[in-house]
Amino acid sequence: MQKMRLAAVGLLSGFFILMSGNAQTVLAQPVLEVSLLSDNISSQKLSLDFSDNQARCTVMIAGKAGTRKITGTLKLYDETEAGTVNIWTASKEGSIYNVMKTAAVKSGHRYRLSFSGSVYDADNKEEKVSISTVKTN
Repeated sequence: MQKMRLAAVGLLSGFFILMSGNAQTVLAQPVLEVSLLSDNISSQKLSLDFSDNQARCTVMIAGKAGTRKITGTLKLYDETEAGTVNIWTASKEGSIYNVMKTAAVKSGHRYRLSFSGSVYDADNKEEKVSISTVKTN
């Protein structure tokens, strides 16, 4: 929470400096916090790769120490045809959620892979996570 306050103060300070017309000062100021502020998540990765007409959909969420469970839904959506290709749901005990699925896809189509889920700490406190990526086969 302290990091979030610092990031907000830094952003607001930069905004007011920008509004005062002194843009050079803004460019010289370091950014206080750019990364995702998270209580339970140490890293997250989502990848969509194609081999011929096969999509490989991979998500990896690493919880911080004390993570009890990670649950989520992986969805592959064909943006060219505006339709869902496949949806996979999984729940993993522990601090690592690593899921890889494959699906048939069409050449030249644009696909969106998205993951939405929850990370639970030892006290069963839930933290939501949502990431997505877009790629053309």
